Amino acid sequence: MTSESLRLRLREPEVKKFASTGEITETVFLGGDRSLSFSLLANDQDEISVTQEGCSVSVLVPRAVVTEWTQSSLVGIEKKIVFGNGANLNVLIEKDFKCLDRPDEENEGAYPHPNEVCKMV
Repeated sequence: MTSESLRLRLREPEVKKFASTGEITETVFLGGDRSLSFSLLANDQDEISVTQEGCSVSVLVPRAVVTEWTQSSLVGIEKKIVFGNGANLNVLIEKDFKCLDRPDEENEGAYPHPNEVCKMV
C-alpha cells in the first residue's frame, strides 16, 4: 500500500512548543536500534517542503504560516507538494482535538472538541 499524504497531528502543548521553539520532533522506536523520526520545523522559505535523510523526515513550514496557525483558531495547514517526477504529496498539519468516546487520560493535552461545547448537560 502506498500513500500520497503525510498527516501530523499536534496536541496543544506541542503547538505551544512549536510556536516558541520552531521545532517539534517525534521518534518512533521499532525495536533494537531501529527508529523513524518526524520533525516539524519553522524556516525562512516561502513554501512548505519535505525532506528526508535516512530514517528522518522533516516538514519545513514558513515562519509566517507557523505564527498564523499557532496563534489563531485555524485548525490545520494543508499543502499539496508536486515533485518533478509527477508524484504528489499532500501535507496536512492539524491541531489534535479530544476524542469524545475516549477516557480523559487518553485525551490529555488535546484541544477541546468543537462538539463538546455544544453538548447539552
